Amino acid sequence: MSALEPNRAAIPQFLAQVGGDAIQLVTFPAAGGPSQSRWFGDDAASAAAWAEQRNAAGANVYYSVNVVRSGLNKKASKEDVTAIRYAQVDIDPPKGGGTLDKAAAAAMLRDAKVPPHVIVDSGGGVQALWRVDGLDTPAVETINRSLIAEFGGDPACWNVDRILRVPGTINLPNAKKRSSGRVAAAATVLGVSDGRTTRAELTAAYGATSTPDRADGPAPTALAGGLASLDALGIGAVDPLRQLLANPAGDDRSADTYAAACDMHRR
Repeated sequence: MSALEPNRAAIPQFLAQVGGDAIQLVTFPAAGGPSQSRWFGDDAASAAAWAEQRNAAGANVYYSVNVVRSGLNKKASKEDVTAIRYAQVDIDPPKGGGTLDKAAAAAMLRDAKVPPHVIVDSGGGVQALWRVDGLDTPAVETINRSLIAEFGGDPACWNVDRILRVPGTINLPNAKKRSSGRVAAAATVLGVSDGRTTRAELTAAYGATSTPDRADGPAPTALAGGLASLDALGIGAVDPLRQLLANPAGDDRSADTYAAACDMHRR
């Protein structure tokens, strides 16, 4: 258990603003065990009370990013998603260890060519949502992949049935994360606006990733000293891959190299 406590005021406020009339929550016990899911519709107060109770009992609490079937009391699959309301990116600390500069990540998002409408400190990383209408599953998943490439997000978090952590709750690390030094931390809202992005704006900015043509593009630049060309390669300052390369977790060079290689393979 954590000495931190859920924020009773922040949870319902966030769920009402972001979940609207389609609030669905999912919990996972930090100590392991079965998940629980509950549909609340537009009842943010009841959702918040359930989230607070489950979080205080040792479970991590998440919400469905997009609209799922009314009355769904299980973790949603893609087939359960009935409407798209957000594109998303989840910027996590490096998988192989190390820290994420959350202030720099949030500043990068705020200064983006199309800034997100919701930014959250999840207690581990930084999450962002772009509110948008008129996108179907293939379109938003393409955009999500581009957001991952643009902001150095978790390469696994592109799917339309994604769940993200509820701000106001406590991020309770499991045993594996605790063994790497993670401790309980409050998830907080860094910014929420009522804005909305058009499909055309979001698609123009983040509609697809691009890969330089090897025949026409510049020749690869050697990594002088191992790290001098990270900027030239487009590996941003808060990209988890940069942290794996520039600030490896430990003294085992083989393990550090393997962690970076795994991150590059996932991409």
